[in-house]
Amino acid sequence: LARERAFRQGLGSAVLPPVPARLLAYLAGALPADANLSEFAVKWNEETSAWMFQCEGQIAGDEESAREAVEALKRQLARGPLRIRFTENQNAPGRASFGGGFSGAGQQRFTMEGSFGEN
Repeated sequence: LARERAFRQGLGSAVLPPVPARLLAYLAGALPADANLSEFAVKWNEETSAWMFQCEGQIAGDEESAREAVEALKRQLARGPLRIRFTENQNAPGRASFGGGFSGAGQQRFTMEGSFGEN
């Protein structure tokens, strides 16, 4: 019984914090009013001791204005309390891409990937 209790206490201390929900709330507050997310994923990478995320969404406007808005969002997130790291390499985390033009009348798709929390 004592061994089982110790095992349960060890599990409780090994549980990762609720970062995905908190990051989603943070991103929702930072997104421009004319943008929304359609996909969102966060995972812990033990190898790098960092949180990795990917989000996809839509933003109103033409491609140029949408790209400018997403770049402004990236700058805000990089300077924010989470210090999200973005890279510009199209094959690496941190890219902001616009898939195939518009996804609806005046809507542009975007994807952002990045990491944060590195030790």
